[in-house]
Amino acid sequence: MAGLTSGDPTARKRREAIETFIAALVKSSRTIILYKPGHTLIAQVVERVLGLLRLAVGDEPNIQFDIKAKQVLIDGEPLTELPEMVSFAVSLHTLGIGQVLLTARVGPEGLEQFMRILTWKADEKRTLTDLQKAIAETRIDGLQVISIMSFIVTGEEEEVVQKIGQLSEEELAALEAARSLPDFLHLLLRQNERLTSREADQLTTLYDGALEGLTPIEDLEAQVPWSLYDARVRARWDALRADLAGRTRWTRDALVSQLSILDLGDRAFLGGHASHDAAASARHALSAVHSLLDNPVGERQPRFALQAYLRLLEDMSRAGHIEGLLAEFGIWRSKSSDQRWAAYLGALRPQVEDIVPRPAVAEGMVRRLSERGTEAGVTEELRDFALSLGPAVMPLLVDELRRTTDKAAQKALGALLAALSHSLGAGAVAEALADEDYFVVLQALAILDEVSYPLLSEKAAPRLRHPHPKVRAAVVRSLGRSGSIQAALALGAFVGDGEFHEEARLAAMSLSLMQGVEAGKLLVAAYGANEDYTTRVAIATTLSRQASPEVEVFLESITRQSFSQWLKGLFGRFTGAPRDLREAALRSLAEVRKELHGEKG
Repeated sequence: MAGLTSGDPTARKRREAIETFIAALVKSSRTIILYKPGHTLIAQVVERVLGLLRLAVGDEPNIQFDIKAKQVLIDGEPLTELPEMVSFAVSLHTLGIGQVLLTARVGPEGLEQFMRILTWKADEKRTLTDLQKAIAETRIDGLQVISIMSFIVTGEEEEVVQKIGQLSEEELAALEAARSLPDFLHLLLRQNERLTSREADQLTTLYDGALEGLTPIEDLEAQVPWSLYDARVRARWDALRADLAGRTRWTRDALVSQLSILDLGDRAFLGGHASHDAAASARHALSAVHSLLDNPVGERQPRFALQAYLRLLEDMSRAGHIEGLLAEFGIWRSKSSDQRWAAYLGALRPQVEDIVPRPAVAEGMVRRLSERGTEAGVTEELRDFALSLGPAVMPLLVDELRRTTDKAAQKALGALLAALSHSLGAGAVAEALADEDYFVVLQALAILDEVSYPLLSEKAAPRLRHPHPKVRAAVVRSLGRSGSIQAALALGAFVGDGEFHEEARLAAMSLSLMQGVEAGKLLVAAYGANEDYTTRVAIATTLSRQASPEVEVFLESITRQSFSQWLKGLFGRFTGAPRDLREAALRSLAEVRKELHGEKG
């Protein structure tokens, strides 16, 4: 797999396939944990990522990744440091994984297991050490994970026994030569990452937090176990801090330290800024990006502006800022005729379909429906906006259908999903037929019925035995309207089951109204399978619409009823219970003979 960064077109194509796979793997990992294990959407997501893995492996025996702190390398060559690539590296590195080998033998279950591992985080219930031990016990066919501290596949442990603060002379010399605080902390972090104790894990998190700007420098100094290090380490740290505090002029190294490491005052300022000025900052940044795109200078500036634009759109999506996103969408529509913006939008669209569809965005859309759905143009605006996001928005809106309790919003959301299903597909709506909530099933069924979903019979038939009678009745009516052979077979089997008598009678009527499906034969078969008297009366009644020699012979046989059937009919006359089976058969027989032979009865 050498030469991925070479000019060879095949190598470049393979590199792109690998990077696409990792990006999809990370994003999909975050998606599947939103659903309960076993949810049908998980299988679809995993299967898509599995296809990308096979494309990435190609004709090679495997893909082998080396994991650094924030980098993914193949044969020593780093892949592009996209946000997903960094997330992939950081997640695995935090879990103590130094190398991953993937083959095409990985199956859906194994890939899903690996995807869930990528989302593992230490918390009050499971420490980082607990997670690393769990990984050591994990076995996934077609995938090998090699820990920084041990070979997990073989179980041969080679733990680093070096203790915190034990540095070689070379490492001490490097620390003494550090010119800035981030350089100094980075060297300590690299050395500490090799260690395996819980204390070392905590120290690594501390160093990493300081470098990421999450831990103030005062907290860092208070928590570092300086006594475990050589005295020269603390001396160099103090010297760097003194140079920064007593500076008389700005040097490059002092500026790097000042901008990279935050103190308590910086953290307080940023906290206030984040809480009070975030919206204003976002508006200012969007305005600056629009200005750059409207009046670009050179060829590189628009490219950088679009990258910044995507980051802003992603931030808005994570926050569910639907008003801001709709405002941007309005700008896109107004400028679609502009040749320059048309090129921008062409480049943006695939990225927008990937980063904007998020649960918070779907929640914001439903909230807008609930609050302003009666206003002119609001529903249409949301529909067009959702269409611009692509099929990924559909399962998110279906999830909102499960959570929405406002009746007006439920109705509006159902109408929106029906409108979108024509263009984006109704697969996600069909999956909702398996939901435990009967109301969600009824909503999904109504939508699929409205859009004439081609797989309606296949997806709806199993719900004939739903525990809620409203669902059973709705499915019966829906299958009757579909008119397909598959629907007729499902209705015939349901009538014959004898489990739900009331809906079975409704199913018999629906089946008798269907054309070109040999409903008469199915009803006759159901009559023999279902011994419920009232259902048999209903079948005999509906057979009046199925004129055929077979049905005529069958109805004649019913008129010669047994003594027990005569007693049931007699009882019905006196109590108002279902009428005589023989009487129903005679009436239907008259209709059938009239149709077949022109007889009056």
